[in-house]
Amino acid sequence: MHIRLGRGGLIVALALVAACKGSGKGAGNGKGTPPAPQPTLAEQAPTMADPARLAGSDIGVPPVVVTIAADGALAVADAPTTPDAWAELTKAPRGKGQPIDLAAIGRLVHEATASGMPIEPMLADRKAAPAIDPAAALPGAVDDPPPPEPPDDLEGDDDEPGGDGTAMALDEGKMGKKDSDRTPGTYVMKRADPETLARDEALAAARSAGIVADLSGARGGGAEPGPDRDPAMPTRASQIVGRAVARRDRDPRALIVAAPTAKATALVDVIAAVGPSLVAVSHQRTLRALRVGFELDRVGFEAAPGDDRWIEVRIGADALTIEAVPAPPVIVPWASGPLDAAALAKAYDAAWAELGDAHARSVDVLVGPDTDVQRALDAVAALDGAGALAISLGRAPAPDSPEAAKRGKRIPRASAGPPQSVGDLDRAPIRRAVLERLPQIKACYERALVTTPDLAGTVSTQFFIAPNGTVMSANAAGVSPEVASCVAAIIKAIEFPKPRGGGGVQVNYPFTFRQ
Repeated sequence: MHIRLGRGGLIVALALVAACKGSGKGAGNGKGTPPAPQPTLAEQAPTMADPARLAGSDIGVPPVVVTIAADGALAVADAPTTPDAWAELTKAPRGKGQPIDLAAIGRLVHEATASGMPIEPMLADRKAAPAIDPAAALPGAVDDPPPPEPPDDLEGDDDEPGGDGTAMALDEGKMGKKDSDRTPGTYVMKRADPETLARDEALAAARSAGIVADLSGARGGGAEPGPDRDPAMPTRASQIVGRAVARRDRDPRALIVAAPTAKATALVDVIAAVGPSLVAVSHQRTLRALRVGFELDRVGFEAAPGDDRWIEVRIGADALTIEAVPAPPVIVPWASGPLDAAALAKAYDAAWAELGDAHARSVDVLVGPDTDVQRALDAVAALDGAGALAISLGRAPAPDSPEAAKRGKRIPRASAGPPQSVGDLDRAPIRRAVLERLPQIKACYERALVTTPDLAGTVSTQFFIAPNGTVMSANAAGVSPEVASCVAAIIKAIEFPKPRGGGGVQVNYPFTFRQ
């Protein structure tokens, strides 16, 4: 059946279709349903029920607000400057802010806080500018034009490359090839590109200023491992130190509002990029700052000089692992629901007692790729309540990595020195020769642990280096007769440099063994 409509009928039909569409959207009034309101920052921030874990009411809002969405997307916005800034932020929509990438966020926030200028126009200008190399955007980078190409004839038309002067009366070295078929390359020294040098200097300056994080796995503030560092020991993986806001040395640059389900590793990366920061939490549907403020601190709360022990909390899927490295770890179950803060505090106190009063009450919180922001901040708040003075954040080693295998185990350790000597031979070559044998000396201790698991202590050795560099006699005592005699035998076999003046050298050298 065919229906033919005239012009008037067609208009009526179209009107009916439009009315039907309108009635499908609206609640019978044809006006359509307004879009659902977007969640506010307070509604999408991690929750914190304990008001004691929040910063004081007099803490102002940092000039820049950085948001981390559940999928890791970053955005920045200028913070309100009104007396009711926290109230304004509480009601601000979650999506407020302009998108930004991690590579640019550190420099942009640094520029905004240093200049006092709003960040949003700066971000708009940056987006409008041509793309540049992120490394060149670091503080101190120089955008000089590339140097001109060197002329083909470096020394002039009349001189052969390398010159024709008389050689100095010194031992000759090698500089290129005389038979090279590349005329200007025979004796030409390769020169560093000034632009590369400027960029390298900028990177070094940025890292020393804490703007660019070294996320290689070692703690940013830690000292380089010494020559007697046991490679079997875990390395400190935290990079960002957090302290109570009232004790902060620098004003925070940014307030970070991260979705509770966002990855905690993203929070670590953002703090490392922007520097001094506060983390926002929701308390009774009001946006507040967590009491612990974070910054990339290249000094931090380190272990006592000459020691490399610390407390580490690793957040797993169903438990927290607390270890006074390298003492036996303590497991605090945490599969779901609120964290047992009392159990965590007890384990933390026990770990701190294991280290002793020589160490600051600090703790490293290591987050994995599956740790969310809410879980990480709950652990931080509980440790703050347990009395930790510094709470650092860092990435946990990958579960299948050699570094992860070192954690949670009692690992035998051997440290040497310092030596005391009488005679005409510097202590540096003595120490160098002994440290080359340190793995063998450690093996003496490891063999003894098989029968005596709790063995520990110091072996004191005394040996005499003959004028020809050999060891005439070696004696040792301490820990156990088995360990002491083993260490003495290894020392007896070492050949040292010959002492100056033809005399001998008496040496006292201690070795400390522990787990």
